[in-house]
Amino acid sequence: MAEAVINTRCSKLWLDERGILREHFFPKTDFTIQDAKQSMAVGFELSEGADFSWLVDMTGMRSITKEAREYFGEVEESQIKAVGLVTNSPVSKVFGNFFLRFNKPAIPVRLFSSETQALNWLKGFLL
Repeated sequence: MAEAVINTRCSKLWLDERGILREHFFPKTDFTIQDAKQSMAVGFELSEGADFSWLVDMTGMRSITKEAREYFGEVEESQIKAVGLVTNSPVSKVFGNFFLRFNKPAIPVRLFSSETQALNWLKGFLL
């Protein structure tokens, strides 16, 4: 069965065969609170009520609003087990570090420089 892929204004999302929600941002994305809420809604839709870990490839992100960062920082969904942020560009690394330092998410969130590292870490949350 093919994986369902949903495109939003800023990214494409799909749930892989391991139960990891994958989100890849399009180039030069300016991410707002509306985009954050849409990403979250799409994630829940794709997971169909099952627990999932979330891999977010932020390399295409150009900016993220304060409101979007705060929204993700307040997420306490028991369905989301962990979030791995892939940040292999200087700009996305700044966004990731800023988010972790000032928004203190309630679920495990970690920065990675490669998708492989993030996937290996996220698999441990889906036992």
